[in-house]
Amino acid sequence: MKNSWVKSLVLFVVLVAGGIYAYKVEYLGEIKKTAADNRAKKILSLDPKSVTKISISAHSNKVELVREKDGWKITAPVEAKGDENAIEGLLHFAVEASASDSATGNPQEYGLEPPMYRVDFFQGEKSESLLIGQKSPTGSSVYVKTSDRQEIMLADASLFHGVAKTLFDLRDKRLLDWKESDIGKIELTRDKLSVTLEKQADGKWRVTSPANFPADEREAKGLISSLLYASAVEFADGAPEQTPEFSKPQAKISLWKSGEKRTFVFGEESKSQNGTLVKIEGGGTIAVLPSTLVARLPKTADDLRDKKVFALDGNTITGIILKSGGRELELKKDDKGIWQTLKGAPPLESVKASNLAFSLSTAETTALFGEKEFKEKGKGPSAEVTVRTSAKTFTILASKGSDGKTLYGSEPKEGKYFAFDANELAEFLQ
Repeated sequence: MKNSWVKSLVLFVVLVAGGIYAYKVEYLGEIKKTAADNRAKKILSLDPKSVTKISISAHSNKVELVREKDGWKITAPVEAKGDENAIEGLLHFAVEASASDSATGNPQEYGLEPPMYRVDFFQGEKSESLLIGQKSPTGSSVYVKTSDRQEIMLADASLFHGVAKTLFDLRDKRLLDWKESDIGKIELTRDKLSVTLEKQADGKWRVTSPANFPADEREAKGLISSLLYASAVEFADGAPEQTPEFSKPQAKISLWKSGEKRTFVFGEESKSQNGTLVKIEGGGTIAVLPSTLVARLPKTADDLRDKKVFALDGNTITGIILKSGGRELELKKDDKGIWQTLKGAPPLESVKASNLAFSLSTAETTALFGEKEFKEKGKGPSAEVTVRTSAKTFTILASKGSDGKTLYGSEPKEGKYFAFDANELAEFLQ
């Protein structure tokens, strides 16, 4: 019995020792071998973070890029900001590129002498060069070599698409590298329209010319983002800034940031018909942006106006008071979100009260009037409509038009006269 127990213990120790040996020697050894093999197959021995300059040559064309403190910059054939994602992507493909096989013969046979593309990576005084030739007959691989090795290698065809980049591919397609949150003023001139928007101390946008009224936040921010994130479809490098295409601009839009001003000038359609010629005034760069950008620009100041009758979120409404023809209806929302009728008979169902609150919170003006024009409109008796939140109270005078459908509203103290939509309110007005 004792001998059997001892034999079992010895067998267990042997198995454990064998497992440890297999793990350390065979499994970890295989991992190290695989890693070593992968390193051996790597085409370049680049540290992407230490690359300070890249030069790409394709036939007679050459693009040079330099890494600066604030990012990559194109220095030739033009000076321009580089596309960070595109350039870092190029580096990634080059660093990760590995050889799947090798070939023998004259480099000329494989499009490597001269190469279709030559990419030089500079790391201080050191440099490594990647030469890219033609694709293999199947199209799944591409022939490559380095400047310091005679070996002709095959790499995955994705390397060709990842590294063989043009000037346009590597260029930042945006015309202005500003942050949306830094913009404090917008000036738009188009046809007979001239409008100015300014960001207020509370961060809200307001139209300050030709009239003074709250701006539609989505429209104001959308206008800014459409300019800052518009992507050029081509560039007209070398073209003089004073060209016939800009003699009669379709539009001018100025953005202000802490006293700095940049003006987008929209000229004619490009000769390639790919879009509209656009430049930053005094900047020298002329780009072609999608024509849809011009088509979507505001045509009137009214397009930029905040069309909400009540500047509030529907969820914040806590009370509604309607006074019309000696009648009064007062509604209040309790802590559980249930609407109660405090005044008026018969009591209004909570669902209908909720629908009324939603209708008022989403009501939008459909037209603006001067006081004289407003008074000439055929309207029924006015009702006083008050909407309350925990922080503020809003009151307007509302009435139905003679057609029984149009709603008119006014805030005489503010000098505001308008037509608006609020279907649920219409049935409460006599």
